[in-house]
Formats: sequence, C-alpha cells, structure tokens
Amino acid sequence: ILLMAISAVLGNLLGYWCGIKFGSRIMNARDTWFFKKKYVYKAKEFYEKQGGSAIILARFLPLVRTFAPIVAGIVGMNFRRFLIYNIIGGFLWTGSLVTLGYLLGGNPWVKSNLEYVIVGIVILATIPVIIKSFNKKPN
Repeated sequence: ILLMAISAVLGNLLGYWCGIKFGSRIMNARDTWFFKKKYVYKAKEFYEKQGGSAIILARFLPLVRTFAPIVAGIVGMNFRRFLIYNIIGGFLWTGSLVTLGYLLGGNPWVKSNLEYVIVGIVILATIPVIIKSFNKKPN
C-alpha cells in the first residue's frame, strides 16, 4: 500500500508539473471545439474554493483523476495545498481500494459478479459529486 500510495502521489505531482509547464502554451492557443479558455477560468475559481476536496475526490473518479492534477497546475493552485491534498488522497485511494480488494477478494459471490461490484464502486464514488452538483447554488 505504501509503494502504491507513493506512486499515486508522484503520478499526480507529474501531472501538476505538466500543467504548470505547458499551461501557458494551452492558454495562448486559440479556442477549439474541445478546449475553451473560459473553462480554465471556471476551473480556477473552482480550485480556489474547493481545490483540496477536488484533488481528493478526483482519485475515486475514473477519467477525472487523470485531468485534476493537470488542471490544478494550469490554474496555478498553491503547490503546498496541492501537495497536502495529493498525499491525503493518494493514501486514502490506495488504502481503501487495496483493503476493499483484500476483504472482498475471497468472497465467492464477488468473484462471480466482479463486473457488478466494479460498477457499484464507481457509482458509490460518483454519488458525492452528483449530490454536490444538484445542491449547487445558481450564480
């Protein structure tokens, strides 16, 4: 678990560094159908308000975990704050998944229905984000 958590933290640090390193190039590029600068400005506001929880929760959301540290670097999230939440998230993520795998791995029902268990885990991890988006106050 320790080595996996360290690897997860280092992976996010690399993403953060790439965001810092290439963020100016991205911001100097023209808007395309895939990328619009206004989304980066919205992300900056979001990271200023809830960046710590975003870094932790992103670990549990497939695809989001790939882009969260890169966006944090692009928008210039405070490095110390990023690092603290990155470490917390890395250890929570790896610790919970490895422990859950150990506890459920020997269960015969889980072995024969693994795809349902995986979908259930993804849904459980996504519920806080869905609830938060529905409770979002309009601007």
